Amino acid sequence: QSSPHPCALNTITVTISSNVPLLQVVNYLNANKVIPSIVVSRLSVGGDANSAPTINLRTSKYYDGVSWHDNNTLFTSDPGTGGNGLAKYSYSNQTGEASVELYIGSHPSQLYSRYYMTANSNNCVDGISLFSFSFQVYNPSTPQTPAQAVSVGARGIPIPAAAMLQALGDNRPMYVRAGALKAAVSQSSSSPCQQNTITVSIQSDNIQLWQRCISKVTVSGLGMAQWLTSSTTSLSILSPPGFQSSSANVSIAGTVIVNFSPANNYLDVGQALQFTFIVTNPSFAVATASVPLVVVPGVGLAAVNASLLGGSKGWPGMVDQAAWTTAAIGQSSSFPSLSNTITVTLQPSVDLVQTCGVVVTISNLAGACFGNATTVPLRGTASSLFSSAANGAPSGNAAWNASSNSLVMYVMGSLPSSSTNIFSFSLTNPGSPQLSPVVSIATNGIVIPAMPMLRDAIPGNQPLMVRGLSRPWTFVGTASQSNAAPGASNTLTLVFRSDVPLTANPVTTVYVTGFVGVVMSDGSVAVQDANGPSSVFSASWLGSRAQLALTVLSQTLQDTNYTVKFTVTNPALPQSSPPLTIESSGGVVIQRSLLASAAGAAAPLLVSGPRLNGLSIVRKDAGTAYPGAQGYLIFTFTPSVDLAPQQGRRLSVVLTGLVGMVQTAGSVNVTSDPSGAFTACNALNSSNAVKCVADTALWEPLAASLSLSLRTTVPAGRVVTVTLACNYGVAPQEAPLIRAEVVRNFDGFVMSPTPVPPPPSAPGGGAVTAERQALRIFGSAVFTTKTIMQSSATAGGTNVITLVLRPAVALNGADGAAVTVSGLVGSTTASGSLRVYEAGSLLFASTAAWDQRSGTLVLLVAAGQALRAGSDTTLKFDLTNPLEPQPSPDQVVIQASGAVPLAASAMTVGSGGVLPLKVDAVGFDASTLAINQTSAAPRALNTLT
Repeated sequence: QSSPHPCALNTITVTISSNVPLLQVVNYLNANKVIPSIVVSRLSVGGDANSAPTINLRTSKYYDGVSWHDNNTLFTSDPGTGGNGLAKYSYSNQTGEASVELYIGSHPSQLYSRYYMTANSNNCVDGISLFSFSFQVYNPSTPQTPAQAVSVGARGIPIPAAAMLQALGDNRPMYVRAGALKAAVSQSSSSPCQQNTITVSIQSDNIQLWQRCISKVTVSGLGMAQWLTSSTTSLSILSPPGFQSSSANVSIAGTVIVNFSPANNYLDVGQALQFTFIVTNPSFAVATASVPLVVVPGVGLAAVNASLLGGSKGWPGMVDQAAWTTAAIGQSSSFPSLSNTITVTLQPSVDLVQTCGVVVTISNLAGACFGNATTVPLRGTASSLFSSAANGAPSGNAAWNASSNSLVMYVMGSLPSSSTNIFSFSLTNPGSPQLSPVVSIATNGIVIPAMPMLRDAIPGNQPLMVRGLSRPWTFVGTASQSNAAPGASNTLTLVFRSDVPLTANPVTTVYVTGFVGVVMSDGSVAVQDANGPSSVFSASWLGSRAQLALTVLSQTLQDTNYTVKFTVTNPALPQSSPPLTIESSGGVVIQRSLLASAAGAAAPLLVSGPRLNGLSIVRKDAGTAYPGAQGYLIFTFTPSVDLAPQQGRRLSVVLTGLVGMVQTAGSVNVTSDPSGAFTACNALNSSNAVKCVADTALWEPLAASLSLSLRTTVPAGRVVTVTLACNYGVAPQEAPLIRAEVVRNFDGFVMSPTPVPPPPSAPGGGAVTAERQALRIFGSAVFTTKTIMQSSATAGGTNVITLVLRPAVALNGADGAAVTVSGLVGSTTASGSLRVYEAGSLLFASTAAWDQRSGTLVLLVAAGQALRAGSDTTLKFDLTNPLEPQPSPDQVVIQASGAVPLAASAMTVGSGGVLPLKVDAVGFDASTLAINQTSAAPRALNTLT
């Protein structure tokens, strides 16, 4: 046979020879004709009576002893009709066997064979040695090994049937091989709600699979019971091209039955039949699926468990649990009451499709404020993938459920798993600090259980985290003022910042409290920033709370300084700077804290007691600090407040403690800068009846005080200088303690007496020495010039002594003033009167008294003359030097008597000179001593020079 495969079209080839001729017809005289035939029987066709009702002879040929010759007329299915290539077929239901009967065709030769005939013997071929024919039958559908051999015999010319010599193995007639089935399956998608293409592949590696016997293929155990919804589904035969199905049935849960139309197509050994059908996966996860069972009935194949085809997304019917590969949420602002952009990044593990009615819910957006909105606009590339309603109109929105703090979004189309999907929405943060809530996300339709969304590690980026819990929101700022004077106009400056923005919507109000002493009407207050009227704040004043309320007009920036300036009138009485607090409420609530105060006079609402700053008093000229001298005092001060006189009122700067100043009581003249600022009037009166004379002051000797009453206003900060001529007392004294105070009889103005020190430097420069201290009076004066010089140091020679004198105070002859010079010892001039000469001698008596022993010269100031303090006086007298050399005396002392004595002090030597009565030793000048001779020859005449 040609094929051992079930249901295959099988060609049976028979080769026979006979020892008698087989003729087409044998005619006997007076008898019926005999029609011979060849019968091949016992063909085990497996009970298929109609498998081949007509047998087509495939080949017929004969062998003439030399070669085979094809001849399709050797046999026929009907006797006497001639060869037409047909054979007669019969089948027995009892035996399950078939036979084939062939009649001799129209070939003119007798069909027989001679055993021992030698081909071409004697060049004569007289018969056929062998003949062969083949015919086709369909193999049984089940495997078999025939128990009986195929037989052959003849009728008409009877040849008993006998078993034929059969080929072995697969070529044994009617042997049908037992087959083994292989099956594999795959699915294209394990994602929920996705169209899923199921692929089934069947093949046998040892038999052909003929479609004529395969009416259907059943694949069961696909685990699809809960998602197959129709009885038929799309079916495609992938290979081989000739196979065609009539239908597919999926009415049995988890089973697909593919029906095939009868056809002579077949799958060769190892060739696969592949077909696909499409289903829709369920919306929920199916973690496991059974191994599908594949049944191919009709060809004796045992059912097999399918394996997985390469690239399959798991066993058919397995559905992945949908999850979020990425589900992150963040925010743009962590500040209270501010607009905040929430950004959501989603990437599902599977496509989330609209057909499953997928709803994404973001929950626990605690504190989020959308006003009264129930629909929230979405922004970003993925916003069009969502809608606030199941019908999808309009897209790009989400539904807000305020009672559950949830955002609900219906998926439009598909939310892809192949990319990140980013969208954002805006909300208003809560006004109070809070930790970021644990925001969760869940889906329905395609079920993804609720899970926390991923948040940034930085707290400020976490959704709805509002700063202020770990470190409360604070204000930091300072307060200062422009004027500390009582009753003065004063600009208060507040500079502050907050570590969170202050919102204008909702409205935030900043309260600054503690403006003690400010008198201002309740209501609106004009405020400015550093550049002009403020565009950030408006202000109102509430006097009962000493409070300034600042309403935010435009949102501020965190950690940015803002300046608020407004003007008040200071209290009339001094006060210390009160503490100022700052806080806010409304949109942003910040707890109360202190504003730092500027230092010194800039401290807010510090009202200084009126002061005279820069106080000093000094003697104008040196050399007047002696009893009875005349001089000038310079008094300087700078008022801290405006010194503004009022009609009929007293406003005076009073100096007390002016002990040692001799003046006539009453009005005294002064000079001042500013000019004309002071008067001796205790009460200002500029009417025609009484004039307050400018540049005067009131001297009260018993009180030793001088009142400088204000005639014109002296503004705060103006340096004031007052110069006063005075006579000094005759009694020596240290500088008295002089005080200055301001006296006025209106407005409760008080300025306590303050000591007046000397200035840092004397007029004209230099340090303030004792003699420049105000009202310091020395007990005696000194010579300011007291120079002495001699003209000769020759022993025994006449020596002209020159004196240059200037006393600190004038020495008057009327006071019996005398000048005494002592220490001129060693002179040989006898005691007595000495003549004095030069211009200065006219101021003294014509002779001076000289005492040789003590070396003292007394010069009496002539009556009506005075040795002036303002210039040098030069005079001379002669003394005879000692006969022996002597050094200068240790010192020469000068002193004077008179109304103001001049204390003894050492005289100074003039330029290049020495103290008088220094006498040099007499001797040769060594540089001029020399001796010479004229001849060094023995016995020669030698002149010595």
